[in-house]
Amino acid sequence: MSKMNLERLASQFFTIREADEIFGKLQKEIQFVSRDKSLSNQKTIFREVCFVGDKYPNGLQISYKALKDYTLDIVEWSKTLRWIRDEIFKSTAQYSNFCVVNRLFNNNDHIKFHHEFEKDLLEGSYIILVHFGAPRILEFGNKFGGMDQIVLTNGMMFCLDQEMNVVTKRSIVREQATKGISYHLVFLSVVRCKE
Repeated sequence: MSKMNLERLASQFFTIREADEIFGKLQKEIQFVSRDKSLSNQKTIFREVCFVGDKYPNGLQISYKALKDYTLDIVEWSKTLRWIRDEIFKSTAQYSNFCVVNRLFNNNDHIKFHHEFEKDLLEGSYIILVHFGAPRILEFGNKFGGMDQIVLTNGMMFCLDQEMNVVTKRSIVREQATKGISYHLVFLSVVRCKE
């Protein structure tokens, strides 16, 4: 995968002015549990995380494999997150019923290499990343050892399909210098299952 191809998957989805306003609203609306209480095991987490999603009747719940590693419940959509989700739907025709909200504070905060569990995703759906705040490097590694990266800036959206999710892992990398706070949102269409 070349950098040119990565850039084709990225777009400035919100203007800088819109993105700044959204960033301020996210700061006020999203509540995070302290890092040392977020994980169900003794591992260290290098960011703050919050899971947001739809609520379903009749014992149905969202299926997301990574939830088992956390002590966090899925919370309801905030006003701003719901609005972002609806704007994504208008642009992509994809309805996202789940969102992982990551908040990174400094250059040491990062997201380790990972990919979404294929069985969690609705067939044909996209993984939609939306970034607000300080720029961060999104890096991709493939099974052949190749690496590519792109800088995510305030208001940028990046879409990857399930094929790309399978053949690559992605990371928000640890940086050399302090960048400031950023929100890295991952919008997904995930399957529902019985409790």
